[in-house]
Amino acid sequence: NMVEFLDPGSGAAEGAFAWRIAPFLLFIVALGWKLYCLRRLLTSPFAPELSMDSEIYWAWSREIAEGRWIGKAAFFLGPLYPYGLAVVRFLGGDGIVVPLALQCLLGALTVALMFCAARELAPPKHALVSGILAAGFAMGTFMDLSILSESVLACLEVLFLLLQFQIVRTGGGLRRSVISGALIGLMSLARPSAWLLLLAHFVSVRARHGMGAARHACVTGAAVAVLVCLPVLMRHLALGHGPILSTYS
Repeated sequence: NMVEFLDPGSGAAEGAFAWRIAPFLLFIVALGWKLYCLRRLLTSPFAPELSMDSEIYWAWSREIAEGRWIGKAAFFLGPLYPYGLAVVRFLGGDGIVVPLALQCLLGALTVALMFCAARELAPPKHALVSGILAAGFAMGTFMDLSILSESVLACLEVLFLLLQFQIVRTGGGLRRSVISGALIGLMSLARPSAWLLLLAHFVSVRARHGMGAARHACVTGAAVAVLVCLPVLMRHLALGHGPILSTYS
């Protein structure tokens, strides 16, 4: 019943099961809503029009999909999104529908991860409210329906947040530092300021294991993040643009 769902601490097996499947239900509801919005958008007079950054990403991904993988200029916008978009266009055709549908999928996954992150800190009923608010967040859906990197970034960011909460609650370890570093590296290929999230990882490990372990975790995370960015660094060096890890912006 609903009481057991909102309070699994009562010990009822049915209630515990209900809140365990909550992220899957939120995912399905959020995905249905986002795909409905996509359908409405594509059949409306306000069908997606590419401009500014969206137009740059779309043209850039087309060049990559046509075989110009390396390019010549130093990266100003983050390369993560256009290269991923190029793969989608190469495999799924040149239309805009498939990329936006995949972003709706990522957006729904972000909603489910938001519930899981909130569940690390709060009772299920509060986490459920967080998930519902995330599913109905208008700007989030708008970004999912735009040719911009925000949809991908939001998913990576909430996954990183969930991981840090898990470190605080149950402890860290080499594997979680490696994953944290990989996520930071990927995010920095879209927004270089993501490197600041190493501080968040440091704080998370320190809260559970102390200063020494936090320093080691931060070094590990930074090393893995650099490895993720290594192809971009090598590209910039080979083209004579200097030691740029992600973008010069």
